[in-house]
Amino acid sequence: MENPVRITITAGMDGDEYTGIEAARVVEKKYRTQKNIVVLPLINEAGYKHHTSWSPIDNKYPKFVFPGSHRGTHTAQRMYELFETYIKHTDLWIDLHGGATNEILTPFLWLYRSRHRDIRAIHQRVIETTSAPIVVYDRHPFMNYSALLDKLHIAHILMECGDQGTARKEDVRALITWVDEIIHPTATTHRNPLVYTSVRYVFDVNKRIENGQLLWKRTDTDIPRGEVAAAYALR
Repeated sequence: MENPVRITITAGMDGDEYTGIEAARVVEKKYRTQKNIVVLPLINEAGYKHHTSWSPIDNKYPKFVFPGSHRGTHTAQRMYELFETYIKHTDLWIDLHGGATNEILTPFLWLYRSRHRDIRAIHQRVIETTSAPIVVYDRHPFMNYSALLDKLHIAHILMECGDQGTARKEDVRALITWVDEIIHPTATTHRNPLVYTSVRYVFDVNKRIENGQLLWKRTDTDIPRGEVAAAYALR
């Protein structure tokens, strides 16, 4: 991928996913001289300070209210600012995550199968050059705003590595490497990742999807009715 592409890199959407935050801080320093790359290492500062995925200011998850509203709650206004100032004007949005304090996680990349040929080309190049062990090349929008981003012609890549609120050096290093491979792709890093095409959510912490690859699973057993307990990737 050539550098004229405008890239926005974010982390800390979930305040207790420290692997992504630490990786983004390194990436910010590494690419600080490249004007086409913007790095925002900590989106949910309030959640970070209180060790929660959501913002304790209004008990909202930033990722669930994006792209927000200028008339909404604090989190909605924060997401509106993020969208209007950065995401709306980018070609590629890379969002770094790591397992929250109550999650066991399998490292993976999550891409949305776009209707645009050039975005599909970007995603295919990522699949061909990434050293990530698993890629979910989803046939369906994987976030509630994925379709909006695609409509605006914005490529979106979500990265997940690390779990249970940790920031292990090897996990931080993996995220940094995956970002580097997207910005400066080379076939030498290709490790033939396992590629899946859909995700199924489980609402019972004890349920297991046969022939499914576990992406993440909550460690708390007292999960409110209707909340997702685990996610499995399927071919």
